[in-house]
Amino acid sequence: MTEKLRVKGKICLLGDLAVGKTSLIRRYVLDSFEDKYITTIGTKVTKKRLNIEVPDKQKEVDLTLLVWDIMGQYQERLPTTISQFNRYIPQQNYFFNAKGAIIVCDLTRRSTIKSNKVWITSLFEITGQIPIIIVGNKVDLTEKHELTMEDVKNLADDYNAPYYLTSAKTGQNVDKMFYTIGELLVKPIVV
Repeated sequence: MTEKLRVKGKICLLGDLAVGKTSLIRRYVLDSFEDKYITTIGTKVTKKRLNIEVPDKQKEVDLTLLVWDIMGQYQERLPTTISQFNRYIPQQNYFFNAKGAIIVCDLTRRSTIKSNKVWITSLFEITGQIPIIIVGNKVDLTEKHELTMEDVKNLADDYNAPYYLTSAKTGQNVDKMFYTIGELLVKPIVV
């Protein structure tokens, strides 16, 4: 007989402005994409339920993901990097009680992967070592890529983390990415 567990878990999406964090959430939750740049004001929390089966433990987990989306708009007085972000929303508030994170870079902008190490360090200072996934978004824009899969893999290897190349536009690997973070969140619960 399979035991059913109900669990909630907060995850944060982190990365510089316009890497596609909001678009990834929209694709996952609503299965839609908006070509127009969507600005996130403050912090937005979205819920999504996942059913994760752990057959070797004879358990099934009904996981409610609480997906926290960080502001990422660019305006003169609003943050575009983590140092600017800290002036508007203290990390302690955003990262508090996070059980996992998805770290997003834009494959068309090399600078976005460099700043991901700063995002990860800041996250771990508040949360300790929690599961993370490294994501290279905008895989569909191949002619504009400044980053390769190897660049994303190397960053993931630094943290022993899974990685994906995604497209919020086409949906490539978006469901897999969220399912994987869900599995990582429930793993300590079902041991």
